[in-house]
Amino acid sequence: TIEINDELTTRTTLPSKHRPFGRERHAGILRDIYLEARPAFAIDDVKIEQHFENDYRDVRLIIDVDVQAFMDVADTLAGHAPLQMYCELFEADRPAAVAISPKNTISFSNATEAGVRFVLELKNVKKWEMLQPNLYQLTIHLVDAERPRDRVSLPVGIREWRVQSDRILLNGRPFFIKGVTWMGDLCGLTGSELRDQTLLIINRLKTLGANVLRVVGHPPHPALVESCSRAGIGLFEDIPLYYANGAQMQSVQIQELAVQQLDEMIARDRLQPAVLAWGLGVGVDELHPAAA
Repeated sequence: TIEINDELTTRTTLPSKHRPFGRERHAGILRDIYLEARPAFAIDDVKIEQHFENDYRDVRLIIDVDVQAFMDVADTLAGHAPLQMYCELFEADRPAAVAISPKNTISFSNATEAGVRFVLELKNVKKWEMLQPNLYQLTIHLVDAERPRDRVSLPVGIREWRVQSDRILLNGRPFFIKGVTWMGDLCGLTGSELRDQTLLIINRLKTLGANVLRVVGHPPHPALVESCSRAGIGLFEDIPLYYANGAQMQSVQIQELAVQQLDEMIARDRLQPAVLAWGLGVGVDELHPAAA
């Protein structure tokens, strides 16, 4: 049984008020919720650092992977071969991997968690650019001698966003924002309706000559984030904290919710190459001490 408190108040929940032309479904749950079935040993989290070399021609990928055990490790692995993990990196539409890591044996530091680090080096890398949004496919395998245990595949765009003085740089070159603000919402859409609406947004941005989309007042739908990464559209993401006054900013519940939703948004989309910036709030009372 899952119990949900759907009460919205101006002092303890986010968003604190309805936004004109904003989200239509203010009923307590403002994000899609998924129930995920996981194996006894599962790949839990993936972090990737990108370090460019040789004037952005080559790159070193540092990949940190967390493994979660959902049952007693000693009992489950007794008499079995140890768990191992390795990763492969593929170019789009090419069956052969361009980089493969060695297999690392999993060593659980406590009863339920373990971490593994991989380093992959690529020469003459195909970077993610606006006009050429190249994407690699990273596949991480968790195996033992008997069978696969878990596998995760995710797209990886190799690029670097950086601020230097008063300029934004993409892969070391100046990037000029031609942006569009969008206050819409794809929440609740599925299947062909979701695909059609997402494609419509991307096509309109391309027609306008825009290279950046800002989704105002809430994290964008995952399908829109993925579409921006595939289409070469930069993305500004927001949490639902807008037009908060001093009293609301002082609310412990509001502060905790804002930090929680920011952490969740970053954890979900930090590997998406389209993401250019994270929004911390819109129209808040910045002069109030609690806003700091």
